[in-house]
Amino acid sequence: MNRFARLQLIGPFTLAAVIFAAEAAVYGLEHHTSAFLWYVNLQWFPAFQASYYIISKYISVPYSQLFFVAIPLVVIACAGMWTKRPFLLAIGSNLSFVYTVFVVYAWLHTQTQGSPSASLVPMVASTNPDGVLCLVLLGACLCSFFVSHLIYVRAVRAAG
Repeated sequence: MNRFARLQLIGPFTLAAVIFAAEAAVYGLEHHTSAFLWYVNLQWFPAFQASYYIISKYISVPYSQLFFVAIPLVVIACAGMWTKRPFLLAIGSNLSFVYTVFVVYAWLHTQTQGSPSASLVPMVASTNPDGVLCLVLLGACLCSFFVSHLIYVRAVRAAG
């Protein structure tokens, strides 16, 4: 496999880790009342709450993002790495980017769902933890996505 192949694991593993943390916070809140868990859930993971609300319209399974997104993406990416099948690795990488875009879209949709207004005041980027988490997640998955496409462009050039 290519020397950049391991970089494709960044996206699926980062997404899985963040989904696991979000679901762990929800699980902790179900079993314990904690101010820290409330803070973490409300400040760090509203993007995953928003995406869960969209998904729950179709599938109402608890921890569905963990069981139907995070675990399958990591399994696909690891299977591609272990079996030396670059296509499986690229699928895991690209789908992690697609799901991250969905999560960021859901988060932005809930952020702008208030009353729309026009303003001439320049917009300032949010430094809230949820915005930072979304940017880090998007950056990691975009890196993985870019590397998988770079590998395939190089393979096509070498073949032709």
